[in-house]
Amino acid sequence: MKKIIESVLEAEKEAEKKILDARAKADEIRIRTDQETTLILEKAARQAAELLKQSLQQAQQNAEQAFNDTIEKEQKKYDSFSIDNSNKFSRAAEKIIKLVKYGA
Repeated sequence: MKKIIESVLEAEKEAEKKILDARAKADEIRIRTDQETTLILEKAARQAAELLKQSLQQAQQNAEQAFNDTIEKEQKKYDSFSIDNSNKFSRAAEKIIKLVKYGA
């Protein structure tokens, strides 16, 4: 009977040891999984930051191009207006010269 009790106690000790080993392995796996998850999240964050940077650069380039296009468009309007006014002033000057030269 004593041997049976000793055998049962020994089996309990072995079972406790196996339980502790299993818990330790589970903790290791949990830690490793957390580390891997952290690495994955960090990589995703870096990729998102890079995409955002690229988007901002593209938006800046688009804004600069739109600004330059607007400046060019306004310059063309101004040039056209200036030429038109120059032509009007030239015609008016010619009329004044004719009036002065030939009388009213």
